[in-house]
Amino acid sequence: ELMLIGAGYGIFITPNTTAIMDSVDAGIILIDPETHTIQAINTAAANMFGAPAEGIIGKVCHEYLCPAEVGCCPITDYAQNVEHSERVLLKADGSRLSILKTVKSIMLNGRPYLLESFMDITDRKKAEQQLTLERERLANIIEGTGVGTWEWNVQTGELALNDRWAQIVGDD
Repeated sequence: ELMLIGAGYGIFITPNTTAIMDSVDAGIILIDPETHTIQAINTAAANMFGAPAEGIIGKVCHEYLCPAEVGCCPITDYAQNVEHSERVLLKADGSRLSILKTVKSIMLNGRPYLLESFMDITDRKKAEQQLTLERERLANIIEGTGVGTWEWNVQTGELALNDRWAQIVGDD
């Protein structure tokens, strides 16, 4: 038995394929590259958007998926390769979500489509920001106190000294 999930072009998918798509934690969306309309969406993508799939299918991807203006699509208008690229997802409530996104051109039933997959990287982005702040804080402490530092990589034998340590040991 086949189930229609698209918005007008006869995109058919089996219930087994739907079950597979919905079991994936990544967002998966099928887009018509000519009209930029969302033809299919899995549960993870709908949850990230914050709207039911029925309210998203048939909408223009610029309204939900991508902040690019109409006519400025990175894939169809600028022929950019989007593979594991950090991007922004526009959510139903107007907020933005940091995602890692890949877009592939595929053919289904003789028609071209864009298959977009993406993952929420909000937690990773927060961790990166915290790490950057901690590194800046540590650098300020080292500079402000005038301490010398050294690091020795036991595996490679590499030794890294800061300028103050070099002054202390007379190697400046």
